[in-house]
Amino acid sequence: MRPKLRLSALLPALLWSVASILLPSPLRADAAPAIARESLLLLEPAAAGAASSYSAALRTSLARALKEAGFSVASGAAGFSPRASEGEEASALAIAAGSAWVACSVVSINGYRLSYRIAVYESESSGLVAADSFTAVAGLGALPLIDESASRVAAKASAALRGLAASRRVVGYRITLASPDEGATVSMDSSVATAAFPLGSVEGGNLELPYYPFVAGDKITLTVSAPARRSQIVELTLGEEPPLVQVPALPLSARKAFYLDSGTGRLLGAGAGFRLYAEPDWWYLFVEDRLFAGVDFSPGSSPLLHDEFWSGLGWYLVRPPEKRLRFGLQVGMGILGSLATGSLASRRAFLDYALRPVDLFAEWNLNSTNAIRLGLGASYSFGSGSAGLLGRGWIGNGRPALSLGWAWER
Repeated sequence: MRPKLRLSALLPALLWSVASILLPSPLRADAAPAIARESLLLLEPAAAGAASSYSAALRTSLARALKEAGFSVASGAAGFSPRASEGEEASALAIAAGSAWVACSVVSINGYRLSYRIAVYESESSGLVAADSFTAVAGLGALPLIDESASRVAAKASAALRGLAASRRVVGYRITLASPDEGATVSMDSSVATAAFPLGSVEGGNLELPYYPFVAGDKITLTVSAPARRSQIVELTLGEEPPLVQVPALPLSARKAFYLDSGTGRLLGAGAGFRLYAEPDWWYLFVEDRLFAGVDFSPGSSPLLHDEFWSGLGWYLVRPPEKRLRFGLQVGMGILGSLATGSLASRRAFLDYALRPVDLFAEWNLNSTNAIRLGLGASYSFGSGSAGLLGRGWIGNGRPALSLGWAWER
């Protein structure tokens, strides 16, 4: 006999089936939409004038390079300009857009100089995973450099995507620099740039540097420059707290110099010289005079008195004036007078003419005005016949003369 189905037993199952059809199922934690690991939001920076075309080129190159590196790139709203921490603000936009990564850039033009930087952050931590910066002459030649920067950033970001590189926490502050030199310009050196990045000018005794995604522990080099003054190099290691960089007054560039020295072949005497700079700190006209005695110390000998007058052109090589050690070169012409002091000398006065084709020197700067000077040079006598004491040829049998002295600049 078949059992009878009771309506009271079927009613709960029937109601549950109808409810499951009409009502949405409750959400589970594992049913929440997940952010794709390779998703990246590419923000478009605020740029105006000539910088806008380079900004568009950079954005196009970066999007292409990131896609080739395995990212799924989505475009963000135009005009991104962070007010405080670039990493945190960009990451907030990326999270709102459902992206695991975010890329942003800054492009600026100062005169003929184009500067830009690129940064990629992990959205969840706001950690910097890739960055690149460059300064170049604005023009078509900058476009290949932009492509190279985009490729470098994409390669670094790809390593982070694959878990080969850890993100770094970016400091959220800006650096403030104080200087008594009103109008002084400040630039930052970069290991990948052909020139330093211009950061701004001191106004009212201070300059708040533009935001840059630095990481605690980063070491940066700032250069403070002003017309007619020597540049000052400031090296910083960044910590968790914002530093206040106090730069002393920049010393004046050298416009004239005075020096004293002595050296081999002239130990019984001394020399003095004067420089007048045609370009401060770099190249100059010089005059110098050396008075010394020549003695062979044999019995009955008498000393010869010598007076050498030199003039010519000199310049420093390569290294800037703020460096501790500098090298230079001088060339010049000289008049060499000699006077015999012995009572039996048949002739007392002699006059020779000479060329100094090479006179190398090194200076160790003790401070902005004093330096120790070491010179190494050779002189060639033209030979003055009966009027002179020297024949034609290198003075000192071709041995270079070594000199040591002190220089004072102002």
